[in-house]
Amino acid sequence: MPLLEILMLDVGGAIAKGLLTRWLSSNALVSDAASSLADVLKTQISDRLAQQRARQQFETIGEKVGESLAPIFEIEGAALDEGSRAAIANAVADTLNTANSALLARHNLEPVEIARELLKEHPASSYHFSQNEGCLYERIVNESCQYIVDIASQLPQFTERTLSEVLLRERQLVKTAERIVDEVTRLRQQLNPQVEAKRFELDYCRTVIRKLDELELFGSGMSVTARKYSLSLSYVAPSLEYEVLRPSQEHEKSRRLDSDLAGKSQLVRTVVEAPKLLADSSYLLLRGDAGSGKTTLMRWIAVQAASQCFPPELASWNGLVPFFIRLRRHVHLEGGGVPRWPAPEDFPGLVAPAIAGAMPQGWVHRQLQDGRAIVLIDGIDEVPGAMRESVYTWLADLLESYPASRFIATSRPYAASKNDLPAQERLKEAQVLPRSPAAIEDFITHWHDAIAANLQDAQEKQDLRASATRLVAEIRGNHALQQLATSPILCAMLCALNREWRQQLPSNRVALYEACCELLIERRDRARRISLVDYPAAVLSYEQKSLLLSDLAYWLVRNGQTEVSIETVDERLTRRLGRMLGVLGNLQGADARQLFIERSGILREPIKDALDFTHRTFQEYLAARAIVDESDIPLLVEHAHDDQWREVVLLTVGLAPRTVRENLVERLLKRAETRKRVREKLYLLAAACTQVAHEEMKPEIQARISQGLATLVPFQSVEEVEAMSAAGALAIPHLAPRFEYSSYIVAACVRVLLQIGTDAAYEALMAYTTDDTNRVIEALVMGLKDVIDKPAYAQRFLAHVKSVVASSETFELLPWLPHLTSLELLWDLTVLERLPGLTSLELFDLDEVRDLIVLERLPRLTFLKLSSLPGLRDLTVLERLPGLTSLELFDLREVMDLTVLEKLPGLTSVKLSVLREVRDLTVLERLPGLTSLELSGLHKVMDLTVLERLPGLTSLELSALREVMDLTVLEKFSGLTSLKLSYLNEVGDLTVLERLPGLTSLELSYLDKVRDLTVLERLPGLTSLELSGLGEIRDLTMLEKLPLLTSLSLSDFPELTDLSGLERLPRLTSLDLYNLPKVKDFTVLERLEKLESITIGLLDNRSVFPQGVLKRVRIKRLR
Repeated sequence: MPLLEILMLDVGGAIAKGLLTRWLSSNALVSDAASSLADVLKTQISDRLAQQRARQQFETIGEKVGESLAPIFEIEGAALDEGSRAAIANAVADTLNTANSALLARHNLEPVEIARELLKEHPASSYHFSQNEGCLYERIVNESCQYIVDIASQLPQFTERTLSEVLLRERQLVKTAERIVDEVTRLRQQLNPQVEAKRFELDYCRTVIRKLDELELFGSGMSVTARKYSLSLSYVAPSLEYEVLRPSQEHEKSRRLDSDLAGKSQLVRTVVEAPKLLADSSYLLLRGDAGSGKTTLMRWIAVQAASQCFPPELASWNGLVPFFIRLRRHVHLEGGGVPRWPAPEDFPGLVAPAIAGAMPQGWVHRQLQDGRAIVLIDGIDEVPGAMRESVYTWLADLLESYPASRFIATSRPYAASKNDLPAQERLKEAQVLPRSPAAIEDFITHWHDAIAANLQDAQEKQDLRASATRLVAEIRGNHALQQLATSPILCAMLCALNREWRQQLPSNRVALYEACCELLIERRDRARRISLVDYPAAVLSYEQKSLLLSDLAYWLVRNGQTEVSIETVDERLTRRLGRMLGVLGNLQGADARQLFIERSGILREPIKDALDFTHRTFQEYLAARAIVDESDIPLLVEHAHDDQWREVVLLTVGLAPRTVRENLVERLLKRAETRKRVREKLYLLAAACTQVAHEEMKPEIQARISQGLATLVPFQSVEEVEAMSAAGALAIPHLAPRFEYSSYIVAACVRVLLQIGTDAAYEALMAYTTDDTNRVIEALVMGLKDVIDKPAYAQRFLAHVKSVVASSETFELLPWLPHLTSLELLWDLTVLERLPGLTSLELFDLDEVRDLIVLERLPRLTFLKLSSLPGLRDLTVLERLPGLTSLELFDLREVMDLTVLEKLPGLTSVKLSVLREVRDLTVLERLPGLTSLELSGLHKVMDLTVLERLPGLTSLELSALREVMDLTVLEKFSGLTSLKLSYLNEVGDLTVLERLPGLTSLELSYLDKVRDLTVLERLPGLTSLELSGLGEIRDLTMLEKLPLLTSLSLSDFPELTDLSGLERLPRLTSLDLYNLPKVKDFTVLERLEKLESITIGLLDNRSVFPQGVLKRVRIKRLR
């Protein structure tokens, strides 16, 4: 018989029989006497038609798997003749047919372990094979066992009631198998299995997929096997918030002209879907609250890498090898001490221990050195604080040794931040955001779809759809439920409870945890009248089961663990059972453990002989129950500063009666008042406790908390501000604006007030409507997302906003702004169609833009700036904007021709910056109305004589013009009133300025050779002056000779110490002070009676500021 026939019929038939046996074995006894696929089916199905359909589907699966083995014979058996290959195939079929149900039913066995057992009974020598033949025989047996386990794990749940209906669905099982076969075939083609290292990589990747490509649907009313569903098929990626650098638009001196300029940028908070951020990250810290989906995202990354199936935005990651490291597994040490964090050679064994021994020497190191590795480090927060420094040292060593590879770590917010981790210069930090309303509904849909995939009864599926619809409607109409559902773990609980209860859902976190625990531990099986005769511990009451689990959870928390050996669990449960009244003496801890794992889904066995809670949230909640039951408040307070105990403290407050929780908070405050090192954490935690409690604390406790919070002001970081959100209403008095705050901290104050959301919080928010900083305006605009009456909110808090820098989160909200006329946009241009009233528009950093046809929809546009649009070549669309009076073109690398400007006769102002291909400026001569001109970074423009033919100029800026050495050309502009000179590295003499008597506005920035500013004394008509980066200047006494000055900007003067001369500028109304490190005394500001606005940034926080100025001056902050 030809080899292919043997593979498809004999080997495929044996694989199909083994697959069916393993599938059925979880719920039924399969006779080992069954010699064929048909025999196995007869023991389970009496319906002959169903038997026939089942045989056809499994035979088809066997044929496809057998056929997929042919390339291995052709490649690895190339040196063998056809007869030897056929003999090997027949031997494989014989060996597989001997696999008994007891072996295949052991679901914790790895494929390699099943293969080892079979080869032990039927070694290659028993078939008298040569060495080469024996190697191929063992290879095919191993591969066949892989297929049996991989496919069986993906098949829908088997029950006797639904088996016939499953099989009546044409090709349902075949399609599942085809997907796995196709996946393996693709991986084989990409990873040459002839090479030992590639063969190991193939086996390792398949194990990663099998181990990590699943999520547990706790509370779904299914068996342990059926609670798992494919992560790669059902995953909805979260949104991440991070800070990205982009050219600053807040301050003119921060513009980025070219590589010659030390241009400044600003950090902007940006929200993107996870794959987009991952694509640009080689080292990332993901921070998120409990249950926010951090670990699920890490598993998804690992599975996509192993299967080489990343979405298009991450296509460049296909071909990378994932290493998934759960730090919790390495925390517990016998006898204490510093843990030994895994070395690279240990990485594969963390997910695939059964095959780790077959790893070629140095394989992991080569992947890391070649930049082919993604190291996924999950759960820094699960490492006790005292051990974290050793984690950072371990990580720093990996980063230094393998700079080409990618590293991603996760943590809860309170445990780690960017400042804690090593190599901060290349680290990105992102926050996993709560799910949006749309994402919540997607999650609910996916949760119910995952269950539907395991249901066969049409009525059950219809009921499930109705359940999903009912839940979506209830969440839409209930703000409290919507807040809970923003967390994936809590949303999953709501899905489970909604399906089982069909009654009002809990609206606070503690009640939801309790309801879910009751459902998992007791109520679901009872409601479904499921027989539990095989579970001796089922006789226990709900209260007894809860006590067992709470005791175990609290023991884990006390010992700083989240995972423990099964032996330890059994011993602890047995001792606890022995102290329970009315419990039979023969009931053992192992009985309770079996019930909790197999029926409740609240415990699981993540690796062989180890156990943990399905989610850390359950452990924390049940530990809190134990603390309340045992009145163990002193121990809780002793550990309250430890972030691993934070959630336990809050949940204890939520569970405890009033006297207990007030006693707990008073103890926290007393410890905060005496322990300076942990004072901040404890005050914030005490404040958070007031928000968890069901009723208000005593007034005297609230007063003490408020006094404690006052000691945390002024805030030094955004993280400190955001931590105040947990304090709720108690935080409001401490979130008032302060003169010395950076715009980041001010924006954070706005966000926290919006999150608190009370009338008092909104009243406090009014203080920020005088702040014109872009970052603060963005935070106020974001408040529109969660309010119902958007017009009223916009009128109250955004009526002053006429100009906005739009972000990915705010651009959809822009149409609500009542007076918006000016916009800076770096996202989707389609929003412009809904903003016909715009008169000013700036577009920048839009890599994908090829044309600007949408601009035709903006008939009122008078100002346009195009910046950093690398795909833009053609400017002819500007012809259709006849109302333009001002045009700025910046960093348009493909633009060469400016002749379109002559079609814009109304232009009075033109700025041309960093146009690398532009050589000819003669078009400017054909703009008769031109009065303002900026030329900067035009390195191919050598001749500025064109300026002589622009007699109408009243404003001129020259910047980063390498060839300019003198400024005598300025003598031609007797009508010039405004002049800006910057980054003219060869200019040192400014005496020509005295021949410009009409100057009223002057900027001198970064003129390295300028050492004398006495020429300013001869410009008494100046009303506006900006001086920046003139490092050689230490004395500004000449400013006293400028009595008409109303606007002054001083920045980047490293040696300047004294501002007292400003008091002799009686007309000054606007003042910018930026990066004046040696200026300590700003009390002169109080004597500037006409001052109306101040822009500040990078000033020493220890400086003396006149707080009274805040009452009458509009503040704008730069970082």
